[in-house]
Amino acid sequence: MKLACPRLTSAVRLKRQVFISILLVSLVFVFLFCLPTKADYAPQSATTLNLSAPFSGASWAKDDVPYSLVAIKGANVTFLAGYTSSFGAGGYDVWLIKTSQQINVFPGLGSYFMDSIEWRKTYGGTQDDMAKSIIQTSDGDFVLAGQTKSYGAGGFDMYLLKVDSDGNLLWNATYGGSQDDGANCVVQTADGGFILAGYTLSGVSSQSTWLVKTDAQGQMEWNSTYPGLEANSIVYTSDGGYVLATRYPNAFELVKLNSACQVEWNQTYSEPSNAEAESAIQTNDGGYAVTGWISSAAGSYSARLIKTDGLGNVQWDRIYAGLGAYAVIQVEGGGFALTGDRAFLLITDSSGNVLWNRNYDGLSDDNLHFTRVYAVIEPNPNQFVLAGTQQSYGQILTGLDGMMIRVGLRAGDVTPPIITVLSPGNKIYTTSSVPLIYTVDKTAIWTAYQIDNGRNVTVSGNTTITLSDGNHNMTVYAADADYNNGASKTVFFSNFAVDTVPINVQVSTIRNTTYTSNDVPLSFTVDKSVSWAAYSLDGQANTTLSQNTTLTGLSLGSHTLTVYAQDTLGLVEASDPISFVVATNTIPEFQPSTILLSFALLLIATGLFVHYKKTKQA
Repeated sequence: MKLACPRLTSAVRLKRQVFISILLVSLVFVFLFCLPTKADYAPQSATTLNLSAPFSGASWAKDDVPYSLVAIKGANVTFLAGYTSSFGAGGYDVWLIKTSQQINVFPGLGSYFMDSIEWRKTYGGTQDDMAKSIIQTSDGDFVLAGQTKSYGAGGFDMYLLKVDSDGNLLWNATYGGSQDDGANCVVQTADGGFILAGYTLSGVSSQSTWLVKTDAQGQMEWNSTYPGLEANSIVYTSDGGYVLATRYPNAFELVKLNSACQVEWNQTYSEPSNAEAESAIQTNDGGYAVTGWISSAAGSYSARLIKTDGLGNVQWDRIYAGLGAYAVIQVEGGGFALTGDRAFLLITDSSGNVLWNRNYDGLSDDNLHFTRVYAVIEPNPNQFVLAGTQQSYGQILTGLDGMMIRVGLRAGDVTPPIITVLSPGNKIYTTSSVPLIYTVDKTAIWTAYQIDNGRNVTVSGNTTITLSDGNHNMTVYAADADYNNGASKTVFFSNFAVDTVPINVQVSTIRNTTYTSNDVPLSFTVDKSVSWAAYSLDGQANTTLSQNTTLTGLSLGSHTLTVYAQDTLGLVEASDPISFVVATNTIPEFQPSTILLSFALLLIATGLFVHYKKTKQA
C-alpha cells in the first residue's frame, strides 16, 4: 500500500500501489472521517496550488511527487522537494520547487494566502533520482536527501545535494554499496554536518535501518545500521541525541540514540496486522509522538497516533478510522496535526481528542482518484501547508500531479483588528511623498494599504508612499494571527489630494513705479487652470477677480499689491508683491517732440533778430 517506500524499483510497482490504494479508499469512503468536529476551530480558507502545471509538453501520464517542504519564516516563501518525470534528464529526477505567497483580504469575507510558483528545478542523471527530505541549513542554504540510481556504486544509493536559495547546485554526494540504499530523512548536526537516515541492502543479510554521518561538505565520517527495516523519520532531540521512527513488522518502532548515535532504547508498538510508522516528533514535554498507518484483515486503513514519555512508554494511543497517516506535527496550542491519504487534516488536543478533521482533495464518488499528502507544516498559528500528490483529474491511473494545499483555520479570538490611520489626513499635500502612519490594536501577521481601490500593497509598518498629482483615497487593512481581518476608515477622494505643481502668478501691467493717474489697469496671467483669483491692495481683504480689471480711485501715495490664485485642487499661490506710487501731476510733462519744436522756433527767432540788427546798422 505504501507509495512512500524509498525503494522505487519500477513505474509498474508505483502504478500497482496507486491502484490498490484507490480500491481501498473507495471501500472506506462511506464512513470516511465521520468523527464529530468540535467548535474549537472554524474554517477560514483552503487553496490548492498545482505544482505540475503548466509543463511544456508535459503528459498526464507523468508522475510528480513532492515529499517534503520547508517554509522560510518572515519571507512568505516555501521550498518543496520530491521527484518528477515530467521534465529533467530522464527517468525520475530530483525535483525542487520554490513558491511564494501573498495574503489577500476581502473585507467581511476573510483573508487567505494565494500561492504561486517562482521556479522549478531538477537534479540527477538519466536514471531514477529522487529527494525524500529537505531542510534549511544554518548558513541559509538547503540540503536534499533521497536516493539515486544515476550515480553511485550500484542499484540505488543514498543521495545528498546542497543548493543555495536560488536552486544552484553547490555539491552532491552518494553513499552506498552494490545493492539498494536510500535516505528518507536528514538532519543537520551541531558540528554543521548531516545525518542521513534510511535503509541499506548492501553488505547486510537483510534490509536494515542505516545512518550515514557526513561533514559540512558531504564527506562521509561514519555509517552504521540500527534496529528496524528502515528509518522513515529522524528528529534531533533536546538532549543532543536523536529519535528514529522505523519500519518494523506489524508494529511501530521508536529508536532513541544518544549524542554519539548509540542506541539508548528502542520500543515497539505492535498491531495485529500491517502497520508502519511514518513520522515522529519530540513533543513540548520532552516525550514523543509517532504516527503512521495500520490496516485491518479486511483491508481498511486507519491513522494511528501514539504519545509517549521521554523513555518511549505509551501515555495514550489513538486510532482514527478511515485513512492512513504520513506526517505529524505539534500545533501551536499543544495538540497535534496529522495528514495523509485524501489530503486529510486532522487536529487533536494534547490528549488526542479530535478538534478538527476534513479532506482537502475535493473529491466525490464521481471523480474519485488517488490523493496523498506526505508532509505538513504550520508556518503561522492555525495555518497549515500540506505537500503531496494526486491522480491527474479525470485520468485514473495515468499520472500523479504534485500539489501544495494551504489551509487557514480560525480558533479562539474572532474579533477583527482595529486600524487607525494617523497619516495621511484629509488635507492637501504639496509633496508627492506622503507619510503613512497607522496603529493596529493587536498583533498583526499582515498589513497593507490600498490606493484608489487598487491592489493591496503589503507593508511591515509605517512607511512613505509616493503619489501622483490628483485626488486619491486610501484604506489600510490588517489580519491577525487568527486570520481575522479589519479595515481602517477610508480617507476619501474629495478632501485627500496631492498637488506638486505650483501656480505661477504673474502681474503684467503694474510695475514698481510712480503713476500720475488715480486709475491703474491690472492685468495678470496664470500657467494652469484656476478656480479662483483675487488681489489684495495694501494688505486689505482679498477682492475676487474674474478677469483683468482697473484699480480705480486710488489715493495719492505709496501702495502694495499682491494677486492670488487657487487651482482646482485647492492649492493657493501668490504673485510677487508690487510696490508703486500714485502722485499729482504739477509740472507740464514735455515730450521729446515738443522740446525739438521749441528749440527750432528759438533758432528761427534768433535768426530773425540778428537779421533785423544787421539791416538797421546798414
